[in-house]
Amino acid sequence: MATLPYIPGDTLALSFGDGRSLSEITPGQMLRFADTARIPASPLWKIAVETAERTAESWKALEQADALPKDLKDSIGRQILGVAASVK
Repeated sequence: MATLPYIPGDTLALSFGDGRSLSEITPGQMLRFADTARIPASPLWKIAVETAERTAESWKALEQADALPKDLKDSIGRQILGVAASVK
């Protein structure tokens, strides 16, 4: 659920690789996550980038988003597109 439009400056409920900001996920955080979860680290960054790109493309094509109030739609779009741009 996108809480940012309702709670400005909101962060992730759980920390991810020592951080709570979705827009600041780094390869280093992915490595720490993999170490903690005891899973292979090698595919994680690629998966994160692909997921962010697919989410951004899906958001742009989501017709139902037009039913949202403009400010809400814009806020959610900025968050999704910002994350996608930050994980390249």
